[in-house]
Amino acid sequence: MRLHTITAQQTITTQPGAVAEALSPRTQKARGLAALSRYHSSDLVPPFSVHSARDVQPSELIGYFSRPCPMRPRHGFVDSRKIESVEDGDRLIQQTLDADPEAEIVTMPLIDAVYSGIWTRDLLTMGPGHDGATSGTSAWTIPALGELVTKHTVIEAGVCDTPYVEILWPKENAPYHLVQLRDGPALPATADFIPYEVTVERILLAEGDLLDWELVMQKAQTGTVVYHPGGSLASHYAIHAVLNQIPLLTSREPKVGERLETAGPAARQSPDIHSLRTGFQLAVRSKATYEEAARVMLAGCHHISVWAGRHDLLLGLALGFGYRLTVTASLGEMRHAPGRDDEVSRDSIYEECWNATHLPSTRAAFESALSAFHGLTWKHNFGGAKWFEIARWAASLHNQLVTGQGGPALAAFNQLVHCVHNTGWAFNKFIDSEILDLSARNPVYVLVLCAPMLYEAQKQAGIRGAELTERFARRHSPLNIPSGPPNLDTYDDEDEWERDCRTRRSDEPMGRRRDRRVRNRMECIRGQRDSRRRRPVRDIPF
Repeated sequence: MRLHTITAQQTITTQPGAVAEALSPRTQKARGLAALSRYHSSDLVPPFSVHSARDVQPSELIGYFSRPCPMRPRHGFVDSRKIESVEDGDRLIQQTLDADPEAEIVTMPLIDAVYSGIWTRDLLTMGPGHDGATSGTSAWTIPALGELVTKHTVIEAGVCDTPYVEILWPKENAPYHLVQLRDGPALPATADFIPYEVTVERILLAEGDLLDWELVMQKAQTGTVVYHPGGSLASHYAIHAVLNQIPLLTSREPKVGERLETAGPAARQSPDIHSLRTGFQLAVRSKATYEEAARVMLAGCHHISVWAGRHDLLLGLALGFGYRLTVTASLGEMRHAPGRDDEVSRDSIYEECWNATHLPSTRAAFESALSAFHGLTWKHNFGGAKWFEIARWAASLHNQLVTGQGGPALAAFNQLVHCVHNTGWAFNKFIDSEILDLSARNPVYVLVLCAPMLYEAQKQAGIRGAELTERFARRHSPLNIPSGPPNLDTYDDEDEWERDCRTRRSDEPMGRRRDRRVRNRMECIRGQRDSRRRRPVRDIPF
């Protein structure tokens, strides 16, 4: 008996007594996992072992999540599972050999996943649990731009048609795991698959054993249409329908006798202002870190072309986080304002402001920052015209949402992210500049990082959409944005800057200076107190 093990560290071993030789996986799925481990960091690909189904002993599978791998890639095949006993392992081995005598079995530690997903070119599908995306239950699909795996990885994995990467998002503090790379057919970036015009004669519900389903799809006659409620085009059931050119609907239930037209890309629609507002309101009140917010902002911006008019809630979420980050960064920059003598760190300002961007006191402070960036003469490399440009776009996208202009709001948002990307330093506390560059070149990279948050936002909007839209309308009004060109003058000389700051402070009466300090502090305290007195609002459990 021979067992070869391939881990993310690329070690290959044999059992004691076996002849040492270089062993490599034979099946495409096992080759795909080996390729992922070779070209991706070890924390993304779990350690795994590859066994010949003919030779492996049931006891060697106990305690591991075991995935049968056929020689010819087949979506679904024998169900993967965790093996709890010798009997369970023996049953899996026998089912695998009955389906394919040349199959292999891949084992790895069981990952306690909150979400699972499938990425294939142009699409990302997610679902709850470890198999929500592949089983087609509560699945959710969005367009995804870019390539999640490199060309070298795809070639080495033996993918001949289109790569399918299975992703798990675990409960513990880890971004995600790549657990499978398999071959499959290219999918259209639509909710339904209708390759030709057809009159519905019979309807098949996508359910049951996948090996049986494969045969059903192979024998289906013209006029057969598959209905896949709650599913997606990336599920195993859908893949078999696509492979056999059988029309499949996930967006609605077909009716016998109706005529289905070929489903191409959906016509571009105008952004829905209510969905944008709902997403914005979710963002400004959600429990999210700076980095999580920045990831959603970048993912939304770089997918505007394929999400606008279709996934406006997600774009609204990205707008809200972009606004929230800009307000926080702007108020942090105000500690360098001319004449300011507050000895407060940037981090303490960020912490105080981050969860208070929805309060009237924070709104007033942001309007003051806009005026200061626009009109005051700042020290070189602080505040001034460059910060006004960034803050103005954030204020503009907010005002466009308030006045019901969805398209202009997205345009302002795009400009905001463009300014942030060009400066590099504006959001350097929130996210690394390399992520800014990488998200622009390959948007799917940052999308996968924030996908669980987007999935939860979609669920929350389904429950509280009307409430959130009404709250936006009640609590938001246009911000005051200074008009005209900003002041471009700067202090290049340190001594001149200090003299002017001392002059500003000395010209202000002592009592007014003391009152100003007290007033500033009291505004912060009052804002916190007002927040506690408000009617309790359910937060978003991101």
